[in-house]
Amino acid sequence: MGPAKSPAFLLSLRAWLAGVVFGLSGAALAAAEPAAVTAAPAGPVATPTEPPVESLFKDSEDGYFDLTNFILSKRGFLAIPIVITEPAVGYGGGAALLFMKYAPPPPPGAPPPKRYVPPTITAVAGGLTENGTWFGGLIHIGVWQEDNLRYLGALARAHAVLKYYGNGGEGAGLNYETDAWMFLQQLQKRLGDTNWFYGAKYLYIGPDTTFSIGNGSVPGLQPIEFNSATAGAGGMISYDSRNNNFTPTKGVKTEWFAGYYDDALGGDFSYWRVDAFNVFFWELAPKLSLGLRVEGHFTPGDGRVPFYHQPSINLRGVPAARFQGRHTLVTELELDWSVSPRWTLVVFGGDGRVSAEDFDDLADADDVFSYGAGFRYTLARKLGIKGGLDFAWSKEDSGIYITVGSAWPR
Repeated sequence: MGPAKSPAFLLSLRAWLAGVVFGLSGAALAAAEPAAVTAAPAGPVATPTEPPVESLFKDSEDGYFDLTNFILSKRGFLAIPIVITEPAVGYGGGAALLFMKYAPPPPPGAPPPKRYVPPTITAVAGGLTENGTWFGGLIHIGVWQEDNLRYLGALARAHAVLKYYGNGGEGAGLNYETDAWMFLQQLQKRLGDTNWFYGAKYLYIGPDTTFSIGNGSVPGLQPIEFNSATAGAGGMISYDSRNNNFTPTKGVKTEWFAGYYDDALGGDFSYWRVDAFNVFFWELAPKLSLGLRVEGHFTPGDGRVPFYHQPSINLRGVPAARFQGRHTLVTELELDWSVSPRWTLVVFGGDGRVSAEDFDDLADADDVFSYGAGFRYTLARKLGIKGGLDFAWSKEDSGIYITVGSAWPR
């Protein structure tokens, strides 16, 4: 669920998107249960005219903590804490306001829905981290006409304190800070009664960047400052047969976007970019499911690509924007074992490659491996929302990740 993953300075926005739903648990714990019903005075017992009120935070089926009723209740926006654990910017936190609107259930006797319909989500959020990175943004995910139209819109402002390692990700890296605006508009339409969608997307990124040459160790050299922007538009096609967009256990989601970035669209660069996102889910057994992600980002041709929009390897355990180049390819496997109706154990591993120049160089590029394990708790049983922690390692770094739903949101 979210925009393209490669712009380095937008990693704080991705952290927000990953933490938005996780905050539901914190908000729910801070909220109060409905007030108890006052005992009736002595005398004849009246026949109840209304069914008893269900708990907002307890599942009526198993009695465990559950957020289904709280999410579906008409209480407006939710106050949500955000936890950021991205190694590239350090630990941090923030807050968000979120509203999730699900389609109403069919009336009694009516046939069940012919497909899963994801919720409409509106959120506004802000946060900061220990190294001075901060962000604020507004996002809306619209699901219209019984999921025949899907809309994604976002407006965000971020200040990121990062390192740029150049194409290939080698060396000590250069410190830089960037202030950026990001504006995204995306609309997709379902093709007939199939699981295919087609649509278009527009993306604008406008950062003001300051590089500290030599990491501040070279006397007499002043930081380099420059302003630039990139903006592009293009077409996209996707296929979505997942049984749930939060924590799917079966189905496929594939999304391909080809866009051209040019000064005529509001930027300062001219180049092509292709983004390919593919995830597959299988139920191997009643309590065992397997997921596979194959994701690639490519900038073909000789166009000049700004460093903040270069493709990068996105794996748990690998710092965001650590390995950048003109082309990246990532594969990752995840195995989920539901040890009980509420708790799930997760193991995962992935491999990424980056090419500094030609696409053919991916075949001989060095592998960037990561691996880890984690757990999930079923936060909302009826909605299929799970949340928990992932612990990941690579040869470059390690990290702890707050994960809500699938670790591969789209």
